[in-house]
Amino acid sequence: MVTHIIFGSYCAAGLVICLTTIPLIRGRVGPNNFYGIRTKASRQNDAAWYHINKVGGTYLLVAGLMMSVLSALVYPLSDLLGDEKGALVASAIPLAPLALAVIALCKLKVPSL
Repeated sequence: MVTHIIFGSYCAAGLVICLTTIPLIRGRVGPNNFYGIRTKASRQNDAAWYHINKVGGTYLLVAGLMMSVLSALVYPLSDLLGDEKGALVASAIPLAPLALAVIALCKLKVPSL
């Protein structure tokens, strides 16, 4: 039962991540201190902010989709795995896509102006 809640939560969290990245990808979020990818590089200038948030938002959108799809695909196996193994598998679902997105963001080159 616990794993059902975990899988459902991860699926919903992936969808929330997807929804929050859309304004970033579309360039609707200007430089601020609360929302977006806020790094030293993204705060250099407005062009860097919009570029990093567009690319980073795309990476996070893919990560959110992967998180939701993986949760939905692995969910039927949760009864076969049992609570302990199911919880272990469930814990890897958000980590893998988000880790890939963070790694990709770290390798992102900021265009010079």
